Amino acid sequence: MKSGLADVTTPNAAAAVLKERNAPVDFAYEGDDGNVYLTARYIPEIDWYLVVQQPEQVALLSARENLVRTVGAGVLVTLAVLMVSVLTVNRYQRRLEEQARTDVLTGLDNRRGLEMKFAMLHAMMGRGGLPFSLAVMDLNGFKDINDTYGHTAGDHVLQGFSRLAEECFRETDTIAR
Repeated sequence: MKSGLADVTTPNAAAAVLKERNAPVDFAYEGDDGNVYLTARYIPEIDWYLVVQQPEQVALLSARENLVRTVGAGVLVTLAVLMVSVLTVNRYQRRLEEQARTDVLTGLDNRRGLEMKFAMLHAMMGRGGLPFSLAVMDLNGFKDINDTYGHTAGDHVLQGFSRLAEECFRETDTIAR
């Protein structure tokens, strides 16, 4: 009777419980309301038997509730992990796209960014007939600044010129390096 669940009648269960003192014993028997589970264990410190009896319906109800809670918690955790993953990947993707079209030194659009905006403006012009302008600027003597003062000084000149250009042009204008 030590291992597994034994089918007994109520009087047989009482005799089996009192007989076993070394290990817990488990029984199942047919009660008035269906199957009943009985677990018993001898507690030598107080010379008592601990007997727990539970109808099968109550045991299964508890198991079902635990299953529903576990599955529900698993679904919620899975959804939360998926949501965080999607948000993280989307944010990273936006950062990569921003870096791909932005000049690192000046923060202005690079050639890729300019080409994207030019294609969009060209499509708008074809659809609505709205004109747009394109201007190209050259910093005369910039090579001399790099050759004379070094590339760090040339970088500072480019950054300063970029800030000045952003202040002079409209927000709707595109400035690119």
